[in-house]
Amino acid sequence: MKLAPHNRFFAIFLSFLMVFTSLLSVSAQAGMVTTQQAVSQQFVEYDRGRLIEALNQDGVRDQLTNMGVDPAEIEQRISTLTADELAQLNTEIANMPAGQGVVGVLVLIFVVFIITDMLCATNLFSFVKCINK
Repeated sequence: MKLAPHNRFFAIFLSFLMVFTSLLSVSAQAGMVTTQQAVSQQFVEYDRGRLIEALNQDGVRDQLTNMGVDPAEIEQRISTLTADELAQLNTEIANMPAGQGVVGVLVLIFVVFIITDMLCATNLFSFVKCINK
């Protein structure tokens, strides 16, 4: 079968277009997300926001700076905390008496920093030795 020149060009163009689009197709996989998973993710983000909000208080930030801790590093470390660690920190902050909130938060964060230094996750304090080496 002989095609006219413009039909032949059109057929080649359509063939090329079909091959090109089939190469670019991406397969997607979907999975079921349970309500528990969706809600737990929301709680993690809420807990993380509450903790960062507590750290943004002037007294807390000043005390951490006086201890030699960079506030930007604190926020970065908070973003890497697991859901259980976030929940534990926020529970302890919520259970503190009203006047001891700033000092308690500082002590709690200091303890978390020491634990992460001991586990070799960070190297913030030179006096803390890594136990995993």
